[in-house]
Amino acid sequence: MAVFPDRLVVAAYHAVPDPVRFGAHLDHYAKHFRIVSTDEVAAAIHTGRSLPPRSLLLTFDDGDRSVYENAFPLLAERRLPGAIFVISHLIDTDEPFWWSEVTELVESAGGDSTAEVRQLKQIPNRDRIERIERLRERSGQSGARHPHLRSEEVAEMQAAGITVGNHTATHPLLDQCDDDELRREVMNAHERLLEILGQPPRSFAYPNGNQDDRVPPILRELGYETGFAFDHRRTSRRAVDALAIPRVRVDADAPLHEVRAITSGLHPLVHSARQVVRRL
Repeated sequence: MAVFPDRLVVAAYHAVPDPVRFGAHLDHYAKHFRIVSTDEVAAAIHTGRSLPPRSLLLTFDDGDRSVYENAFPLLAERRLPGAIFVISHLIDTDEPFWWSEVTELVESAGGDSTAEVRQLKQIPNRDRIERIERLRERSGQSGARHPHLRSEEVAEMQAAGITVGNHTATHPLLDQCDDDELRREVMNAHERLLEILGQPPRSFAYPNGNQDDRVPPILRELGYETGFAFDHRRTSRRAVDALAIPRVRVDADAPLHEVRAITSGLHPLVHSARQVVRRL
């Protein structure tokens, strides 16, 4: 079935609003793949041993509550591993994701939220923060509240075999951060997760997939074993940079035919087609 049967697939999800649709994804994966954990991936990379054929790792970025409410029970029921990369500053809060807040504020003023979020991802981090604050001032409000994961829920998932990883403190674009901001984002999240989990996190995911050469030395210093990109590619089971492992995006509400195409190795074509359609 797979176009490239010798490759590892790392599926990158975000929110999981529909447990029925996501359950169908899991059933498909269980039938056609060998679902592995971050520990298995790390061991294969660091020892040079090959993973089993048709290996697949499930990951979830941002730590949306729906992962705990909808995905976690399905994974536990099937005894499947996975990894959730959380934004530490949002744990135990009801603050909105910054891009969700921007979308709401811009659209309430009749603007183009997609263009605004895209622009904010392309400017220095300090400018992004100031621009969001100006949006709040102009609208006279902040974004709608969004309940996030609680500390005990994060610890519960880790105890049940779900890797809890570092996704920075506030989800900036790391390549737009200065040296102090970048180090603070990684370190603050690391320390918060250590406090919650009772052990240091060992896996990291780059916000928005934006890699930066300044990050790996910090991760190595802290003892991280794996780091995940967001580059819409599958990866070889051998000779992989442990701190820049490719991933493919899968939307939790995607129909199965799209999931099959993405995980088969055709995802770059699917992703390119999406970008063309969005520009039309």
